[in-house]
Amino acid sequence: MAGTIGSDRRRELIVVGRPMIAAARIQRMTRLFDAHIIAGEETFAQVKGRVRHRELGTPRLKGLKHRAALYEILARSEAATAGASG
Repeated sequence: MAGTIGSDRRRELIVVGRPMIAAARIQRMTRLFDAHIIAGEETFAQVKGRVRHRELGTPRLKGLKHRAALYEILARSEAATAGASG
């Protein structure tokens, strides 16, 4: 979806797609789960094993057909921390 916002003197083009909608919905889940950082399945797959986490389940996100697991990122794992300092 694309559109313009602004006034006669200044206009900006905005493009919103599924990734943007998903990110906005996930960001709103931080309040629901009282979590500081939440990652979706694809992002979590890239950091799994390097972070301590809490699985939040697969809540329905408004405007998205498919459900995906969400994870709260709690901290770097001890193994990742030891590897970084060694």
